[in-house]
Amino acid sequence: MSAKDGDSSDNESKGRKTFDGEPGSDYTQFEKKIARWCRKKYGSEIGDMFWRNELPALAGTDAIGGAEFNAHCEAVWDCINDTHPTKAKFLYEVASGFWARDWHKKWRKKQYDCIFDYVDSITEGQAAMEVSELGMNNAKGLRKHLQKQFGGSGDDVRAREERFAAGMPRTKGEPPFYNGVNVVNKLREMASERTGLWKMCHVDKRPTYEYGKEITLVKIVVKHLRGSEYEDSLNSLLQETKIQKKIAQTMPKMNAAGTGLVLPTADAEETSTDDWEFRNYSDAWLPSWTQLRSKLVSDYKNKEFGKDAGKSGGGGKKSGDHSKKLPAMLLKSIQGAVDTSVKTAVAMVVPGFGSAPFASNPAAACWNCGEEGHKSYECKKPKKNGGSKGKGGKGKGRSKRNFEGNRANKSIDMSTNKSDEICRTYRDTGKCRWGEKCKFVHVEGGGSPAKKFKLTKTQRREITAAAVQQIKSSGNDSNKTDGELEDYLNGFW
Repeated sequence: MSAKDGDSSDNESKGRKTFDGEPGSDYTQFEKKIARWCRKKYGSEIGDMFWRNELPALAGTDAIGGAEFNAHCEAVWDCINDTHPTKAKFLYEVASGFWARDWHKKWRKKQYDCIFDYVDSITEGQAAMEVSELGMNNAKGLRKHLQKQFGGSGDDVRAREERFAAGMPRTKGEPPFYNGVNVVNKLREMASERTGLWKMCHVDKRPTYEYGKEITLVKIVVKHLRGSEYEDSLNSLLQETKIQKKIAQTMPKMNAAGTGLVLPTADAEETSTDDWEFRNYSDAWLPSWTQLRSKLVSDYKNKEFGKDAGKSGGGGKKSGDHSKKLPAMLLKSIQGAVDTSVKTAVAMVVPGFGSAPFASNPAAACWNCGEEGHKSYECKKPKKNGGSKGKGGKGKGRSKRNFEGNRANKSIDMSTNKSDEICRTYRDTGKCRWGEKCKFVHVEGGGSPAKKFKLTKTQRREITAAAVQQIKSSGNDSNKTDGELEDYLNGFW
């Protein structure tokens, strides 16, 4: 076949990684590379058969015939048709001889020679010497020969089996499932080793090869999970499996003839024990590999998610998340804000904010008499300093005559006529446009002056966005726009 069909050539071998067979060389990867090349050239079915020398016999007592031989011919024709449609069309005709055994014997010999040439082109050193020693005439036994020399055999296989049974620990004496182990990678490693051992085994012995069975892999993992951080997850899975199988055993089953149901016997309803040794070595009550792997991987990901959440702080919220708490200094300032919509929004951002009254805020008491339950304009008691009682009084504040008289009398200083009432503006904002001339008392600590917080631009932007976002999401009836809210909050910086 031509290079177009995947045939080995000088151009194809350029830049190709070679296998030398020296200690430390990875024979498993080398064999995978050859198997991929065979599948690419001959298709998955015929390609694997060529490399493993598992093609059906064409002669002798085991030779296939009849419908089985015709099916094999169809499979061969399909692989030729994928690369040479014109040639395959000609071969399908009876006169081509394709449907005769002799044609397939000759074709197989040519393909084994191609495989031998390809392997020879990607080996060097000791491995190349072994390929050359075997010779092209024995190309069918090439894989077996290389596997015996470099893939592990005899004591090497026993050592791999022992390490596999021990859970493939990183170092001698260390538990396979140590604290913090990457369970996903560990399970993948063990499953790959089981597959490797199974492939090394002769095809005739695979059905009974213990270390090639999936249930053996399950037993090994279950055994080494004892005492690890995943023991609770394992116990949970074993109990679930136990209950599922107990229910299945008590259900009626269809008889062999398919004519009716058969009730379970007393032996079938016998339950298992909770003994660890029974669980470890009884196939009947073990979960499947898929179930075990799914359970452990899920538990591992939950643990990793918890670690990530702890590192990020605040329940796993990232920096820049607008749901973060506001600074304590800002809380103290906003507690004195007159705008109740902002106070409500901040209470939603910081749970519990605003639930307790502000100790220095006398807004709930009457300014005139100091009693709670009514406003100053509703007060029935005489107005302080001869002022008005409110809407129900005889006048509205100071009379115009008295006010004009005071303006005319330069000797009267307004700043000296202090009232004992608290200045609401200064109390709520920390500022008053009248300053020292204000007639009301400026109580220290009543409000937080503006520009008092030393925050970075990023902090101010995040905190402002947090409050605005909460107002919008809370469904508040405030008529303020986003810009107005931002301007208001920026006043605290």
